[in-house]
Amino acid sequence: SKPRSNFVPLQENFKGLTAEALQHLLELVGANEDVAPEPKIDLVPDMDRLCEGLGMDRGIGAYICATAGLRETHTVTASQEEPLSMSYNQRERTKSIFDKPILLPADCWRVTRLVIEGKWQDQGWGTTRTNNVLLQARTSSAGEMSEPVWTIDNQSKGYKDSPVNARLEWSSNVRDDTESNHFARSLFEVLSGGDQLQLFLTCVGWGDHTASAQG
Repeated sequence: SKPRSNFVPLQENFKGLTAEALQHLLELVGANEDVAPEPKIDLVPDMDRLCEGLGMDRGIGAYICATAGLRETHTVTASQEEPLSMSYNQRERTKSIFDKPILLPADCWRVTRLVIEGKWQDQGWGTTRTNNVLLQARTSSAGEMSEPVWTIDNQSKGYKDSPVNARLEWSSNVRDDTESNHFARSLFEVLSGGDQLQLFLTCVGWGDHTASAQG
């Protein structure tokens, strides 16, 4: 009898898995800009299943970007409906900027780009850099993730710009990675259909501080 392939146990859990799919996935994950191979569209479904099954947390950004051109893409947008104002003497220290969370479509596999912009201000005088804008994600694979993504600074360049004085733009492309992009990169590795995103504004409870968001 022929010896059993080492892939047999894996193939029982990953239907359609082949050595070619695994090898090509490893090539894409470990690739840099100069030697990145052309992704093979017929192997994408099997590579997707491998990414999910293996819980990959390294190099997934490179794979997402390498195969993005082979997928149907859509844009999800949301706008703040009403201006939001907060004050030091209010009980709530955090309020949601959007009336309801942004829901990713059920057929969304991953997110490749995230852009956030708005006009975020404090009282405009005195102590600053005490209030923040938080990005929260409720994900099916990693639970709740939350991180301050903008610190309001009334001494910063562009603070008085209108109608937008702050803009954040992140990419899943690991070759564009920077320290400020780290949290977004972590999000891109796990965000998928059915997950929710929300922005929050914070305001400290002392010293006549205020915070506002619009846009």
